Amino acid sequence: MRKLEKIFWGLFIAGLIFKINHWPFTAVLVVFSLTLVSCLYFVFGFAFFNGLKLREIFKKESYSSTSPLSLIFGFIFGWSLSILTIGFLFKFMLWPGANTMLLSGLITLGITVIIYIVLNKINRLF
Repeated sequence: MRKLEKIFWGLFIAGLIFKINHWPFTAVLVVFSLTLVSCLYFVFGFAFFNGLKLREIFKKESYSSTSPLSLIFGFIFGWSLSILTIGFLFKFMLWPGANTMLLSGLITLGITVIIYIVLNKINRLF
């Protein structure tokens, strides 16, 4: 999945280069790449942030070493990064609603990171 993420971010950088040079198909590359990154984070966030590979997602044995809490936080991280990526797309393309999406993604990500850090510190004490 890391390879897919790198490919999609590479397409976005190619779209940025196209935009700087005023070449055609800028919007297509930017929208396509950021939408696919957002879908990747939204659908596979639980596996992506827990170090699971794409082939291991459907195997029951791969989840034995991960706790349900880390899977839940992986899903929430993926969800909030997905919203953040779409907000970035809206901001880049100058579409309405970008600030709302960026703000909601940042708030959700911030709250989730704070809760994750607090729970990790509590688990280390016990």
